[in-house]
Amino acid sequence: FMRQPKAEHIARGYRKAVMRSGGSEELATALEGEARAAGSPVDRAPLELARGRLLERELGNPEAARSAYRAAQGTPEHALLALAALERLALEREDRSEAADFARLQAETVSDPRIQGEHHARAARHLVAAGFSEAASDLAARARVGAPASPAVLFLLESIHSKAGSYAELARLREREIREGVIASEAGWFDLGVMALHRSGDAELAIRAFTEALNLSSVDSASRVVTLRELAAALRRSVDGERLVAVEQERVALETDPTERAAAWYGIALIQEGILDDEEGALASFEKALEQDRGYYPALQGAGRIYHRLGSRDRLLRMHELEAERATSAAERSAAYRRFGELLVVDEERAAEGIAALRKAVELHSDNLLAVACLERAVSER
Repeated sequence: FMRQPKAEHIARGYRKAVMRSGGSEELATALEGEARAAGSPVDRAPLELARGRLLERELGNPEAARSAYRAAQGTPEHALLALAALERLALEREDRSEAADFARLQAETVSDPRIQGEHHARAARHLVAAGFSEAASDLAARARVGAPASPAVLFLLESIHSKAGSYAELARLREREIREGVIASEAGWFDLGVMALHRSGDAELAIRAFTEALNLSSVDSASRVVTLRELAAALRRSVDGERLVAVEQERVALETDPTERAAAWYGIALIQEGILDDEEGALASFEKALEQDRGYYPALQGAGRIYHRLGSRDRLLRMHELEAERATSAAERSAAYRRFGELLVVDEERAAEGIAALRKAVELHSDNLLAVACLERAVSER
């Protein structure tokens, strides 16, 4: 009898009467009766959806709501609404695995590959949260096929690879995104370079990526200075001294801060001195650093080191004197005064000045045993 159209009309009339004068519980019962009397799943689905929402939101009965949503499978549109509700309820129970199942079912319900990809991406995020990383990776790969340009899918893949420490996979993903035009080329290459340099330690890839970013940047852009700094860091790891000098020299020309320019020239000098064995070029670069910042202590030390090897006594004395003035710690100042005094005590005319400098070195840092020994020797000789 309940399957006959007459029963369906009666159930519908009862439900309308309850809507006018009854409460939520009576309405839920009326909807259940009308759903049972419905002649087809298509007629039943909207009634079950309405009953599920009533049970969930007004009556606070999530178990009964889940049962109603599971029964609402008339059309793809109804199924999507029901599955989304079931996913939400699973999340409220903190059951990420079940939430992933419902997200996957939503992907199977639609035909548009892009929308499928979004649903698969969400399912994969649930699986990551549930601790199923391998299954999440497989699902994320399916999402990438359906929605290659989706920010949600790309972010998901990046987070999965990053969490797993799969930086090679992450780098391949980023390069593919650049090639396909999914992300801006200059920013993408720079990001890839940073990833290769600071995460995976792949200096060769970092150099290639930063070079690509430089080729795309404007000559006077702020981003070019940053890219040059990173490229220089990558080149230091590859020990490509000549190119490193060229990169640093370009960076100096773009830097606006004198201290940064001094630091860049100092870096160039170290490369010339230590890698290229170009002592003359290194000295010139140390001096250029000091032109930018007369008190740049590392450059004072470097220039003094080369003057010592070249035997340029007067210039070396001046460097040590400047070192002593500019040093930021008592130990550094003591060492500079010791070097200054040691050069002077061998000069008969300035020996007293040298002893005074050695006394100053010992006063500044009594643990400077070399200064103590030099002072004792100088005094005994006098």
